[in-house]
Amino acid sequence: MVETQKQINSPQIAALYAAINELERKAQHVSTMTLAEKNTIAGELLEAIFDGMNLRSEPLLNMAVRRFKIMVEHGAWSADFMVRLKSIAMVALRSEQQLLLADAILIYQPILLSHHEVRLDGVRDLGIIACLALKASFLEAAENCAKIILILNRVVEPAEEELNNTILQMLTDIMTMTARIKSESTYCTILQQTLKSFEGKVTTPASNLLSEFLLTILFAAADRKWEQGLVVVDRFVQWLVRRKVLNSVDRKKIVYEWILMIGQITRRNWYAIANHMMLSLFSFLAKSRDRKATLQGIRQMAGSMQMYAAWDGFEKAFKAYYVWQIALLVLLDLSVKQYKNKKDDSLEVAQSILRILRDVVVHISRLALDQPEATVFSRWFELWQATKAPQHVKVRAQRLLQLTAQYWAQLQPQKSKNKMPHMIQIFQPNLIDERYRFLLND
Repeated sequence: MVETQKQINSPQIAALYAAINELERKAQHVSTMTLAEKNTIAGELLEAIFDGMNLRSEPLLNMAVRRFKIMVEHGAWSADFMVRLKSIAMVALRSEQQLLLADAILIYQPILLSHHEVRLDGVRDLGIIACLALKASFLEAAENCAKIILILNRVVEPAEEELNNTILQMLTDIMTMTARIKSESTYCTILQQTLKSFEGKVTTPASNLLSEFLLTILFAAADRKWEQGLVVVDRFVQWLVRRKVLNSVDRKKIVYEWILMIGQITRRNWYAIANHMMLSLFSFLAKSRDRKATLQGIRQMAGSMQMYAAWDGFEKAFKAYYVWQIALLVLLDLSVKQYKNKKDDSLEVAQSILRILRDVVVHISRLALDQPEATVFSRWFELWQATKAPQHVKVRAQRLLQLTAQYWAQLQPQKSKNKMPHMIQIFQPNLIDERYRFLLND
């Protein structure tokens, strides 16, 4: 059957070969041609390629595509080139002609760099082709699509808002597809190229689109347990913070979604991934210096810990959210160090830590059939002492528990009066000196 098909096609292939050879001969003199002559030969090359797509003569078509690229680089242009080029790429995808697809993709670069009017359509085409190429496991083709989009990203004018936003949207779609096909290497390669491209830009896309992109790449890496992918995400987060491109609304949205992801990952018992995400989140909050986002993060993470305790018990919740508790120790000391007066934001952050941890203790007390809060405080202290944390960390944790217990006692004087003596081990020695005592003042 294959042999019969080959015999049927052989006259057509011979004719195609002759036509392309003739066009190739003419095209060798491109440097001396007029623009009209270039356009004519380029158009005829496209016609020949298009007509020969179903003949399965890939080497011949590759030669024609490369020659067409040279013609475009020398100025040949017609409005219908883009439509035909996309058709060639799609047919190459369907027929699994990878070399032809690769050569066709490369033609987008000179076209998009030279012709502003087709950039928007071209970026969308490349995004679609990249996603389809990933689905077909043509990883190199997909990476080349992303690379051309990012080359264009560097030269787009700030005023071209729709194009800037479309570029990021296509990159978001591509990163989503890398996760679906479970290719961490492609994910990391494209994300690293994306970061490098944005680092070289004067302007950045809209804050809401950047936040959507961040959440997409963060979820993809976490959901696939891609540790190297998370490292690259961290670099992207650091760039976002350095450039100060996210507004307050989007920072709060990011924190909200980030903590939801941490909760999902923790429920799967992927502690290494969850710990990495907690550390990254804390770094994001600390460097962003956004008080509202920080307070939101503390409250929401406490809620996640309480929910985990309701499912699996306080001991497991302590282990799962250990890194978050370490972050609170750092945040508390940082707030105390920065404190200047009662109107200072750092006071609100530090006191919020005590209030929220007090709420955690009360919640866990109720979960344990009204187990006394003093018992929860003592158990929390024991869990800290049982960790392999350095001694200075255990001292800081003990101080935080002392502050929280005192805060609870001040707000519940009648309830706590007979229970405070049962927590004597927590207060041996008393670590609340003048640097921290102001946190307990009204």
